[in-house]
Amino acid sequence: MKNLIRKKKSFIANPAGFFSLFYYWLGPVSVIAYIYAIYKTKWSLPIKDWVVLTLLLITFIYSSFNVDFLQSIMLYRFHWGFLFFYLFFRNKTHLFNVRHLVFLMLALIVIEIFFVNFIISADGLPNYPEKVKSPAHFSDTWQRAYSYGGNSSVTGVLFVAMLSLINPGILLIFFSGVVITMVGSGSGMVAYLFYFISKIKGRAKFIYIFLVVVLWFILGSNILLFYKMSPGYLLYLVELKWSQVLLIYMDVPTIDRIFGWGFNKGGDFLWLHFISCHGYIGALIMIFFIFSHVNRINLFALSIIIIMTSHYFVLFSLPGQLLTGYLFAMQNLKTIK
Repeated sequence: MKNLIRKKKSFIANPAGFFSLFYYWLGPVSVIAYIYAIYKTKWSLPIKDWVVLTLLLITFIYSSFNVDFLQSIMLYRFHWGFLFFYLFFRNKTHLFNVRHLVFLMLALIVIEIFFVNFIISADGLPNYPEKVKSPAHFSDTWQRAYSYGGNSSVTGVLFVAMLSLINPGILLIFFSGVVITMVGSGSGMVAYLFYFISKIKGRAKFIYIFLVVVLWFILGSNILLFYKMSPGYLLYLVELKWSQVLLIYMDVPTIDRIFGWGFNKGGDFLWLHFISCHGYIGALIMIFFIFSHVNRINLFALSIIIIMTSHYFVLFSLPGQLLTGYLFAMQNLKTIK
């Protein structure tokens, strides 16, 4: 089996990687990432991929007539954009150095944490929303770093996903946990806890899980830093998302439930947004693609990206599409030492 440690090329030295990772700083010019990925794609694909692409073409044509052509382009780019990068990486996965990417992602987070809390105001930075429209995203006590994900949760989860592909030392694992905590993302911290648990071997894993659960109940609701991981907040999220499901599917015709109705519904419940746009057919296509491309190396990283996309646009952000496409393209290779 090949060892990824031999792979030297940098993600950001490649136009697809550079424009995707820095999308929230560069803006619309980052469409170059999609164009370059398609231009460099080798179209020698297995039957399962041709089946997925054919079904998506059919559903896109249906959506174009049923909804609107330009809106359908935007929705399919948003929800299925990772396929551009999957196709690009499929024959090139071995060319990229994941370890270097992890250190770059970590450095970008740390630098931004320092600057937005001690040097400059996050208000007005291109990777943050407008303060007038979204004041809740800003704080005078501790400003969360949005960084390359354009959102603290997206940034935190994507970092943990890529961290899981390498064999880091204890110091890097510890420092990563500190940085994820400073980012202030509940999704990122949950992802990191699962990652940390996965690294523990033997009976110590069960002891750690027990301690985490106990501390979760004792400290989660009493320490502001961990509020978004508290039992009360998680229960609130479950209730909120269930109410969103009931609201969206109220009086929806059966045909729209099957094929979707192409409207932006679901709020920050992104999988609900996905199903409302693409219907049960789209969900089945997505499930088939996921399960036909998962393996022992990408299982953890893909799992946390897919699960956390329930709350924020982790998979559907341009950096998320890039990295998820890379993960889907990975074969059963060894992790980086």
